[in-house]
Amino acid sequence: MVGSTLAATARASQRPCDYDQNTETIIEEKSRCEVPRETPLDWLYFRKSEDDTPEVLREMAQVFSGLTDVAKVALYAEFNDTMRLAAMGELNRGDFVDVAKVFVAPELWELRWDTDGVLYRLYHAEPPRNNDVLAALRFHTKGPEMFDDSDAQRAEMLIAAARYTGMVQEGSLV
Repeated sequence: MVGSTLAATARASQRPCDYDQNTETIIEEKSRCEVPRETPLDWLYFRKSEDDTPEVLREMAQVFSGLTDVAKVALYAEFNDTMRLAAMGELNRGDFVDVAKVFVAPELWELRWDTDGVLYRLYHAEPPRNNDVLAALRFHTKGPEMFDDSDAQRAEMLIAAARYTGMVQEGSLV
């Protein structure tokens, strides 16, 4: 009975997950970025004001500011490709980009990738009331201080969580 209940939970969940019939457990929730679809999801970007540049793009420009023009173009192309694949649900864990749940808020996920030894992070939300969008919230690099101090990375996640809360409160995700 427990197995059939968990299987039903896995099927009925708003978020896709895998169900292991042998152990009768829900394995892991899947991100929308991992579930292939015919129509791409829409990316919504957190903005401080309606006519303002999305914060994620400002943060990328700041992170990439010390790079050569060629390196910037390559990273922007990689970022755009990642966003496109995520919107189509074509990201696979273990490929060049990883998708992981963020522990500070249930709707938050992070896209993680490593390019030439630099660890990039994009925190995004998958709003439960709007299954057709992804909300880009915060972009940063994971520096050495974040390996030794989880509070530093937690602070980045909390920025993303606060931005998500703001978008929900203003009604831009409904």
